[in-house]
Amino acid sequence: MGKKRKAFNLVLGVALLAWLSAWAAPAAAIGPNLEIQVDEPFEVNGEMYPAGTLQVRSLGDFSPTQNINELWLDDHCLGYLLARRGVAESAEKFTDSMFFTRSPEGHLVLAGYTVADSGAGELFRYQQQPRETAITAASLR
Repeated sequence: MGKKRKAFNLVLGVALLAWLSAWAAPAAAIGPNLEIQVDEPFEVNGEMYPAGTLQVRSLGDFSPTQNINELWLDDHCLGYLLARRGVAESAEKFTDSMFFTRSPEGHLVLAGYTVADSGAGELFRYQQQPRETAITAASLR
């Protein structure tokens, strides 16, 4: 293998490691950072979690219509979720908050969050994914 090829592979390897470590390390929130106390067990992507302090950190835009979020429960990273962006019906009706639905079994399911300080009000909804396709912090290490 030539020197140029080795140098290219080294640069590519370092760039890949830097990118992976940025995803695996606790990220600094770029957008809204919401925190609530959830008083009962809840579900995210088919996985049940105990009651605790839930935090959503916006890491920025993934695409023009989606935002990537990092979810934390107490001091443990649950993983990353894509949230579909929409415009809230009325900024006056919403505050910065998370919202849940109920599963057929009756437990809470994280459905999304709203951000009212952007003037128009933004709504972010999570599309629930099967456990096998969800991105978790453990799969990135």
